[in-house]
Amino acid sequence: MDRLSSVEAYNPKTGRWSELPEMINARSNFSVAIIDEVLVVMGGYNGSTTCVDVECYIPSRNSW
Repeated sequence: MDRLSSVEAYNPKTGRWSELPEMINARSNFSVAIIDEVLVVMGGYNGSTTCVDVECYIPSRNSW
């Protein structure tokens, strides 16, 4: 299984996908939440160990 840092977002209003900036760390099997319009990515697996970090994507800054 590949670990990815790429991110795509689906817009249900337009029915289209768009690319977002890549996450800092590639991972698979992670959890996602949206808190106050911030995308929060937690945990996962980086190919050798369980990730213990959290990354937050802030749309107004278009960055992690």
